[in-house]
Formats: sequence, C-alpha cells, structure tokens
Amino acid sequence: FIEQTNAAWSSGDVFSVFEAALAEFGYDRICYSLITAHPSLGLKAGHGVMRNYPEDWMKHYIANDYVKKDPVPRNCFFSSSPFTWTEVTNSGRLSHEQLRVMNESQDAKLFDGIAVPFHGINGELAGVGIASSTGGVQPDRLMLHKIGAMAAQFHLAYTEKETRFDHVKS
Repeated sequence: FIEQTNAAWSSGDVFSVFEAALAEFGYDRICYSLITAHPSLGLKAGHGVMRNYPEDWMKHYIANDYVKKDPVPRNCFFSSSPFTWTEVTNSGRLSHEQLRVMNESQDAKLFDGIAVPFHGINGELAGVGIASSTGGVQPDRLMLHKIGAMAAQFHLAYTEKETRFDHVKS
C-alpha cells in the first residue's frame, strides 16, 4: 500500500489506491477533509476535498450547514486515534442537531463509520471519514489501527502530491 500510494502520479490516483485498500475491509465510502487550513502546505481548509460520498448527501450536508453541526469532525480536535461514529453517537454529549446529522447520515447509507484525525504542525487538522454503503462492518481495535495506519499514509501521499502539483503550477 505504501509503495502504491508513493508511486501514484496524482492525488486522485492516491485516492483510488486508498479506495481499493479500504474495500478489503468492507468500506466503500470515503470523505477526506482539511478541517483547518494547512498553511505549511499551502492548502486551504475544505470539507470533502476528496470523496466518494453520495452527491445528494453532500448537497444536503452543505445546504444544511452540517459542517458546523457534525460531531465527527469536531471530535477530531480531541482525538489523535481513529474512532467509530458509534463512539461519538453513544457519548451522551450530542445535541439534538448533532444527533440529526448522525441519523441522516445513516439515511444516506453511510453505515459503520470510522473517523481518522491527522494533527499537523501549528494546529493543522485533517481527517478522513470512512463508511460502508451496505453496513455490517464491525470495526474492532485491530481494524481501526490498520485503517488508521493506511489513512495516515494516504494523508501523507495525498498532501505530497497536492503540494508537488502546486509547485509545478507556480
């Protein structure tokens, strides 16, 4: 996986390798976000900068300003390890609006979600949300760690490709 992502030509190719690797775990939905700007890399903040979540869900998410209400990215500020969406939902600390986001994500066929935060220098934060469109995945601690390691490599390779192309464009 590391060799394939490092050898990929573009950030889109890195995403495709990540997609194929996650499919082996039963996950087929990915939403990679730069939760904060990444000045060290010259990248702006953005939700779903690389994704294959359903477009109708993304439009609904943006139209309802869920980026400010979604408890999963917010939880990334307080965690350095991969975590399940179920952990967030079952925390007992969610508002009605936050619970609505989580319930509606299931209506959009985003099941058994995992989030992996990436903390960088100067408070930079990125994260990847991973889900199954069919459900039935039961992520245990070992799976979370494997996916977390792959996601970290994805993040590293993706940002290297993005900054490489940015320097080529300049």
